[in-house]
Order: sequence, then C-alpha cells, then structure tokens
Amino acid sequence: MNKIIIDDSSKLNDFTNLGYQRHLCSPDEIDLMEKLFFDYISLGDLIGDHKSAEPILRDAHIIGLDMKALSWISSGNFDNGNPNGIDSRLICILSRYSGISDKSRFFGLFELLNNSISNKLYAQIIWYFIEGVNSRFLEPLFNDSTGFIKYNVSVSGRDLVFIKSKRSDRWWLEIILSDNDEKRYLPCLETDYNSALKDNIPDRWFRAIKRN
Repeated sequence: MNKIIIDDSSKLNDFTNLGYQRHLCSPDEIDLMEKLFFDYISLGDLIGDHKSAEPILRDAHIIGLDMKALSWISSGNFDNGNPNGIDSRLICILSRYSGISDKSRFFGLFELLNNSISNKLYAQIIWYFIEGVNSRFLEPLFNDSTGFIKYNVSVSGRDLVFIKSKRSDRWWLEIILSDNDEKRYLPCLETDYNSALKDNIPDRWFRAIKRN
C-alpha cells in the first residue's frame, strides 16, 4: 500500500489498516501512517473490541480484505499460514460492517487460496456482506434536526459536537473544514462521546482534523 499512499496522483485522503501485527510491519510503515495521520488498529485491539472497526468501515468507500491476514486455522493454510491472525468469526463481522455501510463502493477479497476450508469461508464472507447490504439504514440527512440528537461537549478548551441518529442509534462527530467552513461528519461510537465527557479528545477526531 505504500506506493498508493505516497503517490500524489492517487488523491488519497484517508486510509486505515485493520488488524496489523507490529512484528510483521516495518517501523517505516508505521511512521508513515503517523505522519499522514492515518488510523490503524492492531490485531489485539481489533479482537478485543471488534466494534471499533464499525465507524471506520461505515466511512469507507473502498474496502479490501486480505486473506493473508487470516490465522492458519481460518485460512486452511496449514503449511505457510500465520500462527496469529484474524479468525473466521471476526472476518465475517467485518464483512457485515462493510455491507451495512452505505458509503462502500468497492468490496474485494484478495490473496485467495484454493482449499475446502478457505472456499467455504469466502462464501460465508460474501454472504455476510450481502446480509449487511440488506440491513442498511436509511438515515435522514444530517441537516434534518428531527432525525438526530445533538450533543455539545467542551473538551480541553475545544467544543466538540456529537450527533446521534434517532433511527439507528449510530453516532457521528461534526468536523468543520477550515478552508470553506464545510461540515463533515465522522462516524464514531458512543464510547467516544462518553470519553469526551471525561475530557478526552477522540484520537480519530484529532487525526481527521490534521488530515483536513
């Protein structure tokens, strides 16, 4: 992905790596993510709280699932697979989150294997994506005050605006782009709102502000 990320012609505004394993990533790759204010969630954090991936996938236009990220048990790659990795249950959860997102325009599976276990898993991943598409929420427009509840929180001298959908109970953070005062809405979780109440600035909000 480094070539795509650093290529100026790609016009890539945001990129997130889900399920990375630090011992498989070079320090330069992690430093690049930090310098560009991109998000990344380690395998351990993703397994511990898969809900942290939902707002990221809700905001994604292009979603690619690399099957090399699976553990050897889930991939069926008993000879060359990874001892640690995303398991079959988690990859289906991520696939469903991807399908629910009404922003997703491309969904792909990459680095496929051809064995009885992996082929069955790929079919299930696709099934959960389709099931997610069928479960999409028809949210009201963000400027429709009747469809959302607005919460204003003062955090370390900054005023953060959270909104919650009355239809789906999903949350967003309001971001005002500095160049034209245009508003953008960053998907988040209720835990981000609760953390802000304790005077903690959400990391994703901070990174999004820096990118813009």
